Amino acid sequence: MKRSFITLLSFVAAVAVPALIVVGWYAYGTFTATGAASDPFAWVRVRSFAVPVVLVTAAHAVVLGVPAFLLLWYLKRINWFSTTIAGFVLGCIPVGVFAWPLRYASPGSSSAHWSGGHMVQTMVNGVPTFAGWLSWARLVGFFGLLGACGGLAFWFVWRSHANNSIQRTRYAGR
Repeated sequence: MKRSFITLLSFVAAVAVPALIVVGWYAYGTFTATGAASDPFAWVRVRSFAVPVVLVTAAHAVVLGVPAFLLLWYLKRINWFSTTIAGFVLGCIPVGVFAWPLRYASPGSSSAHWSGGHMVQTMVNGVPTFAGWLSWARLVGFFGLLGACGGLAFWFVWRSHANNSIQRTRYAGR
C-alpha cells in the first residue's frame, strides 16, 4: 500500500478508537439506566451523541494530530512511545485550556459540584480549591488518556502496514 493511504488509515484509527470509547461508555450508561428497555429513543440519543463526538475527535486529529505527525515524521520518531505521548498531550491541551479554573474566576464567585454523596466546593471567592484543581486534573487526564489511545491506535495501524509493505518490497526485489 502507498504510504499516504497508510497514513490516512492510521488517522482514521486515531479518530475511531477514542470516539468508540466515549460513545460506548455513553451507550452503556444509556442502556443500563432504569427504564431503558422501554425507551424507544435510546438509540436516537446515542446517535445524536456520537455525531459531535466523532466530529470533535476528527478535529483534534486534523488540527493537532497532523502537525504532530509531521513533526514526528521530520524527526524520524514515529514509534509507539512517541505517538502515545503525543496523543496524550494533544488530548490534554484543548480541554486543559477551555476548562482552566482561573479562566472564569472572578472575585466573589464560588462553585461546587455533587461528588460522592455530598457537595464539594471547587471555587471559593474566585480561587480554585484543591478539589477544584483535582477535578480539573482528572478531566484533563481523562481526555489525555483518550488521546493516548488514539495515538497508540495510530501507531498500531501505521506499524502493521509499514511492516507488510517493507516485507513485500524485500520479496519483490529477490
